[in-house]
Amino acid sequence: MNWLTRKLSAITDAGICFARKTWRPLMGWSAALAVTVNGVIIPLVNRETVDLSTLALLITACAPLFAVRAIEKHKSAKLEAE
Repeated sequence: MNWLTRKLSAITDAGICFARKTWRPLMGWSAALAVTVNGVIIPLVNRETVDLSTLALLITACAPLFAVRAIEKHKSAKLEAE
């Protein structure tokens, strides 16, 4: 491999590592922000009540993101303990 191929390979590896480390926390934060905005901020601004069935559906849709994050944290804590 020439030097350009090695550099591009290193840049690609760094990008993949960054994406793997950040996508789960970013998805968790975005889900929490979506629930906060749709369940608290928008009803307060519009001075209306919260439709709890719709908010429950949104929270249920966001639950797998938090579950994946919790599983990953558990796995990393388990690996650090070994």
